Amino acid sequence: MTSQAVERLPFGTVSARARLHRLRKNTTFREIGKGTTSVVPITLFPSSSRAGVSQRGNLLSRVFSQAVRSRLLFLLLLLLSVQVAWSSALGPSKPNSPQSAAPSFNSTRAMQYVREVVAFGPRAIGSANHKKVENYIHSHLKGDLVEDDAFTATTPEGKFPVRNIIAKFPGTRDGIIVIAGHYDTNYPLRKTGYVGANDGGSSTALLLELANQLRGKKRDGYSVWLLWTDGEEAVKEWTATDSLYGTRHLAEKWQNDGTLRKIKAFLLTDMIGDADLNIDRETNSTAWLEDLALQAATSLGYQSHFFARTISEEDDHIPFAHLGVPSADLIDFDYGYGNVFWHTPQDTIDKLSPKSMEIVGSVILETVRLLDERK
Repeated sequence: MTSQAVERLPFGTVSARARLHRLRKNTTFREIGKGTTSVVPITLFPSSSRAGVSQRGNLLSRVFSQAVRSRLLFLLLLLLSVQVAWSSALGPSKPNSPQSAAPSFNSTRAMQYVREVVAFGPRAIGSANHKKVENYIHSHLKGDLVEDDAFTATTPEGKFPVRNIIAKFPGTRDGIIVIAGHYDTNYPLRKTGYVGANDGGSSTALLLELANQLRGKKRDGYSVWLLWTDGEEAVKEWTATDSLYGTRHLAEKWQNDGTLRKIKAFLLTDMIGDADLNIDRETNSTAWLEDLALQAATSLGYQSHFFARTISEEDDHIPFAHLGVPSADLIDFDYGYGNVFWHTPQDTIDKLSPKSMEIVGSVILETVRLLDERK
């Protein structure tokens, strides 16, 4: 991906049951016997006898106390009646359905995926390590509905095999939500030891963990397709034709076979593992979809990690956005102070945080839920 512009923006209630219990201790009840009825006083605090207090005073005090207690008991019963009527009007409470439950994301497992991907080393297109990562992704998708979009790309450095990997999780609604991220690393840096822990590794791992969350669950919503994109990085120097090889090919293919018009949203993740997570608002993205992502983040308490900065970014969402697909690029394009770690051998796993992975993964799942609820 390449960034064109950056703008920094400023940034004791007592229950009715307890009250009834107390009043029962402090009021009277009628004792009914054969042919007789007597009133027996019940007191919480026994009164102390004091010399000089007349029986008449005690009687008046007792009658007054009983009147007050009777009034309190009446008010309490009235309150209970109102509470029962209100509860009946609202109806019985229902447990959260699986679709409305808080999203789940295993950040520990996601970070382990990053470690395993990084352990392959540089994985530029055409390399042996690149092929190993393809196989690695497929090994985690056994039993899922998986499709490869494989082709040969013509680049300034010759022809290279490119392979997009798509895992499909069917839903009950007519439409598709695509969640994407690239798995290749920068080709010009292939001999420097550059492993792209954040730039390529974090998005690869995030999608693998999302697959775990989607697998084996019947979706009461749109189908979700997870897309590991290939050939995102430039082979020589970033241009409109030397970049985004995988998504340019796939967007055209889906346009031709009719898939494109079924896509309700394209959610791209890139560089989302940074320990100092600040997801940018991206101006080439669809505004309402980014607003929906912010709504999801806010509902989860993660809004402080989103959209404090605004940038213009060329990334894997561009081919889809240009064809009219609602698209959002969730990217933190400030990796280290002044973006110092981006496209350098310092892009290593020690710069990443499981919490950042959890935040983005949870927000993605919540955004999908909100999309499912849209008319």
